[in-house]
Amino acid sequence: MAAVVDRLRRGYEQFNSDGVEGILDLLDPAVVWIPQEGDLRNPYVGHDGVRRWYRSLESSFQVVRFEPEELIDLGDDRILGVVNLHFRAKSSGVEMDLPYANLWTFGRRGSATRVEMFADVEKARVAAGLN
Repeated sequence: MAAVVDRLRRGYEQFNSDGVEGILDLLDPAVVWIPQEGDLRNPYVGHDGVRRWYRSLESSFQVVRFEPEELIDLGDDRILGVVNLHFRAKSSGVEMDLPYANLWTFGRRGSATRVEMFADVEKARVAAGLN
């Protein structure tokens, strides 16, 4: 799975330089993208869904970067990405850095089939089975 961890690290870099288009090659065409801590009621599905999620982000924020601090191979086709989320609000111009986490599930072809996003890193660790 080390190759997938490296690919994910590059995916974060591509997202930070090219926005959502930079990460689509890492995602399965039918990826389930869950932006709110396990809220399965409103997932975004597929590449077009992920693009919609990104457009909603861009409506409020000028700069969004996910800077990986730790990529934890969970050994079951999942990787927990603990990241620093950096963003600048459009309305106020205020820039912030927050701890954040993404729980990635990869399929047989090495593409992410599910991504869950967590504003609470401890909740992500619990969801990953680490706590």
